Amino acid sequence: MRGLVDALIESAQEQLETAIYNLKGERYPAAAVWAYQACFTACTALLASKGVYKGGKTPSHGGTIQLVGKWIARENGARLNELLRLRAQGLYPGHPVITAEEAKEAVDFAKEFLERIFKFME
Repeated sequence: MRGLVDALIESAQEQLETAIYNLKGERYPAAAVWAYQACFTACTALLASKGVYKGGKTPSHGGTIQLVGKWIARENGARLNELLRLRAQGLYPGHPVITAEEAKEAVDFAKEFLERIFKFME
């Protein structure tokens, strides 16, 4: 199980690096999408570390956020739901454009969230 957790942690860190790269390149929708993905993957790593996720099909986004709320502060769930909304904005046509400020806030939250969740898993 530790191999799965380590792989998910590494993947989340790479996704965060991709979000930062896109933010620097002023690709704000991509930055927000990757910031959310990094958080979601970190949540999946937490679920794996608790034996809830054993690999294969990942849990739903909403279900993952709800389950992770059992171990981390509830306000993180609200912020993750906001990032999930931004993800939809970034991926699907017809949504409002993601601003530089929204993308920066998403990436900043993802940095803090990954640090917090990985520290919790130690």
